Amino acid sequence: MATYVMSDIHGNLDVFKRMLIEINFKYDGSDTLYLLGDYVDWGPKSLETLLFVKELSEKYDFVIPLIGNHDLMFLEQIQNPYHQDTSWLYANGGFVTYESFNNLRRREQLEVEEFLDSLPYIVTINVGDKKYLAAHACPV
Repeated sequence: MATYVMSDIHGNLDVFKRMLIEINFKYDGSDTLYLLGDYVDWGPKSLETLLFVKELSEKYDFVIPLIGNHDLMFLEQIQNPYHQDTSWLYANGGFVTYESFNNLRRREQLEVEEFLDSLPYIVTINVGDKKYLAAHACPV
């Protein structure tokens, strides 16, 4: 039984899938995978990565995704597409993510929005007799 924590996949779906193979992640419930956010932006398969994470978390209760700052910027954009802050679209690599999202059917868009909106910011991870608090954050 192993506990894995990953973060900042940023649209690198193929690398993420290879990593799951490399660590020999077990889908029988004996392993747990915590994903600490930033599934979208920068990489070549941004929206596909998010949809894969969504699929894993819906299928397996031992895959626990959190929201990252890029995911949050994406969520804010889709919830309010007319807001004036374009920094996510251009400076943070969100343009391709947003274009891909706009190509989805409306029902799929709503599912993506609902999924992102449901993601927690923090989680407590129990490993043996130790507890860890995990989040997609940077101490300041």
